[in-house]
Amino acid sequence: LYENSLIIFLTDNGPQQIRYTGGLRGRKGMVYEGGIRVPFFIHYPFKSSVNEEIETPAAHIDILPTILDICNINLPDADLDGRSLLPVIKGEEPSWKNRPIFFHWQRGMPEPYRNIAVRKGDYKLVGHEPADADPKDLELFNIRKDPFEQINIADNNPSITLELKNDFDIYYNEVIHSSNLKPLRAVIGSPEEDPVILNRNDAEGPPGIWAQDKVYAFWDISVVKEGNYSISFIFHHPLPGKGNMLMKAGPVQRTVNIADTTNKTITMKNVYLVKGDFIFESWFQYKREIWLPFYIEIMKNEEISSN
Repeated sequence: LYENSLIIFLTDNGPQQIRYTGGLRGRKGMVYEGGIRVPFFIHYPFKSSVNEEIETPAAHIDILPTILDICNINLPDADLDGRSLLPVIKGEEPSWKNRPIFFHWQRGMPEPYRNIAVRKGDYKLVGHEPADADPKDLELFNIRKDPFEQINIADNNPSITLELKNDFDIYYNEVIHSSNLKPLRAVIGSPEEDPVILNRNDAEGPPGIWAQDKVYAFWDISVVKEGNYSISFIFHHPLPGKGNMLMKAGPVQRTVNIADTTNKTITMKNVYLVKGDFIFESWFQYKREIWLPFYIEIMKNEEISSN
């Protein structure tokens, strides 16, 4: 099995604390190498048993086309962002060696040029500027000569800086026009998933929403089957005191008075949801504070539901 298996190991980003970066600049949340450069190991048993180090810049987007290529499966008609790493693994020179690879770390949609980076060959452009940034405000590093990103060479290489900035502009224009960036709605009432869990990672709201209790957030939902539902609101911590539990789903609103604060779960039964695309809002009102549920469970009541 080992001799006939492709094994891939990698991580998603740099560490959250200053550790395990090998001295690289930055950490998680940053686009310097300490935040985006991660270990990537691939066991490819059909080449050789010799350990080799590959220096060609690559990214997570390359994994899918690489696996398809190794398994001799034709690439789908979709325009994939990544490239197959099989030529590099075989020691061949890929035609895309100096392609640009883009990084941006923001909550929500990408912003130019805030916390963005472009890697192209040996050069890397880094931006921490507003959308109207001038190329001279951006940083440029030669990663091969300066892997720790200590020497900004943008002033001495204006043409390279402008080239990478233009590459990002083209990429950004493609991204904001992509139909794939339309927010996905949680589907309520589908037989494929019941109950549906609305968690904080899917909620719309301020940054760090998963770590806050007294904050407002909402979910985009699509009710595909009209009828009665049981909706449970699960809180991360005990409720602070007596108050009101409120939920809204389009034209449907319910409020329940809560006196027992020993339970972290509040359930509303037989809530009739109408069909359509809505914003789902819920919070526990305590005096002048609102408390966001940690997650929400929505389950169909089949015996009394109707189309």
